Amino acid sequence: MPLPPMECAVNLSEEQILEDISGVRPDDCIFTDFTENDWCTIVENENADMDSESNKSTKFKVNSETMLAFEYLNKCQMMSWKLQEEKCHAELKICHKHSLSMNFFHLPAQHLLWLMFCALKLFRWNLADDIQWQYGKLYSGAVASRGSNQDVIRISVQSSDARLQWPLLVVVRDTKTILSWQVPLALENKFQYNIVSRTLCPDVDAVEDLPAVDRWLYVELSTNSPHLLNFTVLATRTENFQLQINRPINLTASPPQPQFLFFKFPEDVDRVVIRVNSDDDSECMVVSIQPAQCPAFDLDTNVKFLGDYQTMTKKAAVTLHKTSMSQVHVVFVVKANPYECNYMSTLVPADPVSDVNQSKSFQVLVEKVMSNDDYLLVIGSTLAVYAVIYIVVFLFWLVFYCRDELRFRHIRKDLLVAFEEEEATSGIGENYGAINSLESDPLIQNRVRTREHSSSVEEEEEHSLEKVVVRTKVSLMVADLARKPYKQNDRKYSIYPWNLLTIAIFYILPVVQLVLTYQSEVIQTGDQDLCFYNFECARPLWGIFAFNSVFSNVGYVLLGLLFLILVWMRDAENQRQLNRNEAFYTHYGIPQHYGLFYAMGMALALEGILSGCYHVCPNFANFQFDTAFMYMIAALSMLKIYQIRHPDINADSHVAYAVMAMFIFLAVIGVVYNGLPFWIVFSIFYAILIFTLSAEFYYKGQWRIERGAAIRIFKEFFSCNKTCSWYCPSYPDRMIFLLFGNVLNIAFIIVGIIKQFRDFPLYLVVIFISNLLLYLLFYIAMKMRHKEHLNYRAILLSGLSCISWGFSLLFFLQEQSSWRFTAAQSRELNNRCIFLGFYDAHDIWHFLSAISLFLSFVVLLVIDDDLVYTTHNEIPVF
Repeated sequence: MPLPPMECAVNLSEEQILEDISGVRPDDCIFTDFTENDWCTIVENENADMDSESNKSTKFKVNSETMLAFEYLNKCQMMSWKLQEEKCHAELKICHKHSLSMNFFHLPAQHLLWLMFCALKLFRWNLADDIQWQYGKLYSGAVASRGSNQDVIRISVQSSDARLQWPLLVVVRDTKTILSWQVPLALENKFQYNIVSRTLCPDVDAVEDLPAVDRWLYVELSTNSPHLLNFTVLATRTENFQLQINRPINLTASPPQPQFLFFKFPEDVDRVVIRVNSDDDSECMVVSIQPAQCPAFDLDTNVKFLGDYQTMTKKAAVTLHKTSMSQVHVVFVVKANPYECNYMSTLVPADPVSDVNQSKSFQVLVEKVMSNDDYLLVIGSTLAVYAVIYIVVFLFWLVFYCRDELRFRHIRKDLLVAFEEEEATSGIGENYGAINSLESDPLIQNRVRTREHSSSVEEEEEHSLEKVVVRTKVSLMVADLARKPYKQNDRKYSIYPWNLLTIAIFYILPVVQLVLTYQSEVIQTGDQDLCFYNFECARPLWGIFAFNSVFSNVGYVLLGLLFLILVWMRDAENQRQLNRNEAFYTHYGIPQHYGLFYAMGMALALEGILSGCYHVCPNFANFQFDTAFMYMIAALSMLKIYQIRHPDINADSHVAYAVMAMFIFLAVIGVVYNGLPFWIVFSIFYAILIFTLSAEFYYKGQWRIERGAAIRIFKEFFSCNKTCSWYCPSYPDRMIFLLFGNVLNIAFIIVGIIKQFRDFPLYLVVIFISNLLLYLLFYIAMKMRHKEHLNYRAILLSGLSCISWGFSLLFFLQEQSSWRFTAAQSRELNNRCIFLGFYDAHDIWHFLSAISLFLSFVVLLVIDDDLVYTTHNEIPVF
């Protein structure tokens, strides 16, 4: 349609100007300062259709004749005229694709240019291709108030001439928003960008059914530059500003051009997860979830001031609950320097640059996650599974117990009668491990006959000599290493669980305090980079960000308690048998001491508690909490295997826990000061420990480090008068085992020095588990070598344990996060939940490893049930 005549100040006479400004209000005016060298752009062929190709713009110079009008207006410091609504509508038809542009205006020094235009979404007709901006023109229009989230304007300002010393200052004002920045934009005091784009914060409280109103947008540009500055201003309407559930939005952002979106919870949704994915891992971006208020903090300098935030390269995910924030702004700010994400810095350009090489494309998706009722259903189902495990275990125990009673009742009676007859004739005393062949030894008999007439010192010497004679036998039997009274040894091992409980109390209480402090800091600061969760499957509940990762450790606790119940039942049965005939039951089968089993069950339950504490806020500083009782479990298991056939010479609890404490201390040092000096010190310590334990195992405690021992060993080793027997070990079985064990541990030392693993606690866990596995295989192999066949219960449980461990390791190797990397790089490992929409692969590892440990413990509990009615002097030591 043809347009009404266009007006420009340079076309008007003085009388027309006076007539026009008579009804002008101050709010309608824009001030500018013109000189004769300024240019004004008007439209030729005013009556032509503005959509036609014949419409052209031209420039002509302000002359002295028209200066009168400007001088008159300068007296009131105004230049404006009121355009009628229909004229504004017609002029805006020449906009191009919902956008306004102003190209390369010259801004003189110390002069101020005001531009005012309306939000473009608001007009309800077809818009044409382009518009040429004019000095001092006022653009207005009616705002269609259909919800401010549909009427979002984005302003871009670019200037290749501006410099940091003489910047171009930009102020943008809207109904409820004011933004300001400068071009070039300086980030981190080093990076300068000659283009800046900002999104104007919409009125989130606007009511959709209100009638249309005028909405004004003001852009103010100023500079103190002594030179003319070329610049471009571009205003565009933001499409898809509001996030919807299951509707992805693709965006592109850069350091000087941040983006943000709006999300409001639907009425029927309580919890959602906002996922951000990108194929580009070179640029570092901050994803911030802020309350929907204006202004939005969308610059690198302030994006962390409000709400929760994460850094990301390829993945980010934030779970929101309606009770915390019902409507939010999701802000995306690309870092000028990606060091925060990958520890790699970008070269700083000498002059201001555009952001072409630092743009990051990504997709945003909002998904609904399970409600509180769903949480309770999953938690109840998990506990129900463990209840079924309890029932199955008790039923199997009842079946096996009744079967054994029926099977061995007559055997037990016959053996008891034979033992009472033998006891009456041989007069077996308190030392349940003494053997007749030893008493027939002339040297020992002579010592025993003179015991009553010897001093206390001589008695100690006799006792030591007797131990040497017994323990240096080539073929040792359990009777040789079970000579102390049963109750004495039982008291010794019963201290293990009580000491462990004391240690746990003093260890766990500070741990709980520390992790709760971490969690509180995350909540207060909003910095979700402090904790290395699997954010793709983080299910918050009761103030815990990843409740699923914490709750999945319940298996350790429940199965640890179940193992304690099984140990207690066997211990009670053993005490009942001892009360019947202590002498009989202390001479048959493996000596039954349950103190270490109690300690193992407690360690399993405590591992669950500490692993849960670690997963409250997993990071490198508290990973030792997750691994401390792993060392305990492995060490206690090795001690138990050793104690089975070495009840007299096993380590005291205070010694064992002291060694474990040293490893925990080394784990702390390895996390904080992980470097070559530390690895050298650790290697020396570990080599000495390996040598000490090897000598203890080989000589069964009959060796001492004395003055000059090293010189004697050196002389013996390099002496020339060696016979063939010198090269043959006295105990070949032990030597073979120690050979494999020492090669394995020396390999660990060498690899550790070369690699210098940052994850030192996990390195120690691998060492402990490898040694435990090697020792268990040695124990089973020696049972087979001595024709001690495993009972069917041990075989069945061993098979189930191996299968469970296989699946456990399969899930363990699927890393879901890692504090060995930056928080952003760790999120690249994040994956969605794989079970019940609640548990991820690491949670499944918790469940399966708890079951695997329980089965392994039960294997040790029943591994020698085939020897229950074999005398001590028929059970070999290995």
